[in-house]
Amino acid sequence: MPLDDAQLLETRHFGIEEVSRWFGVPQHMLSELTRATWANVESLKIEFVEYGLMPYLQIWEAEANDKLFSSKTPGMMFVKHVVEGLLRGDSAARAEFYNKALQAGWMSPNEVRLKEDLPPIGPDGDVYLVQSALVPLDQVGQEPEPVPEPEPEPEEEPDQEPEDDEPDEEEENARQRTEAAHAAVLAEACSRMLRKEATAAKRYTKRGVAGFLSWLVEWRDELLTTVIAAYGPGCDVMAAASGMDGLDLAKKLAEDHVNRSVSELSKVARASTDSTLPAMITELVGAWPETRAAAC
Repeated sequence: MPLDDAQLLETRHFGIEEVSRWFGVPQHMLSELTRATWANVESLKIEFVEYGLMPYLQIWEAEANDKLFSSKTPGMMFVKHVVEGLLRGDSAARAEFYNKALQAGWMSPNEVRLKEDLPPIGPDGDVYLVQSALVPLDQVGQEPEPVPEPEPEPEEEPDQEPEDDEPDEEEENARQRTEAAHAAVLAEACSRMLRKEATAAKRYTKRGVAGFLSWLVEWRDELLTTVIAAYGPGCDVMAAASGMDGLDLAKKLAEDHVNRSVSELSKVARASTDSTLPAMITELVGAWPETRAAAC
């Protein structure tokens, strides 16, 4: 063969390598088997799925999820490519993998059949199994000890007086601990609301006395709703322990809280001027952690 023709054949082989490199396709899938062996073809197939296909599949999944499904319900419905069929090994490898998964208890028979495109075998196939035949070395060959039968419960005598339904000391202590814990939750919610109120009040002092008082009237209803929501979880549990209604308790505590905040802010604002309002409001809300600690 002339040297020029031999050089042309080598150039054509280099072209196959370039195509493989640009598109992430293994050379054996382009019928170039010079360096392919039975040992590495399966690894090359896995590499093709991970580095050749997955970049495109992920882009398509993201585009479909963005265009087809609402962002208000993330994760409930989504698009995903199933590439396990491309990654299947031979029958022996799959059987060994499924056998280990079944014995370890992290796959059920129906899940295995689903991966093999087989129909489920009913509710019995959803049971997770685990290998329990392992025994200590010193117990090999010994019969397991029989499980003792439970003793029958004694029949209640007809003339026996009913037990007292009053809570014992341990139950009473548990109830008191529960109330104390949720009282701490309410105190934390109160402190959190005071910090938010202080931030908002200092921000609106820039409007002057008249603007601050006008904002205070509009802000009261919004603040009441926020405080009720903050007090709600702790009030629910405390009310359940005392037989009260949780929402009514939260509303009562929130109204007391809001009325005191608005009253104190309004009183200070009416006693100040536009120039002194920021300093006087800052001084008031700065003292809240101490002056209103007992209320919390």
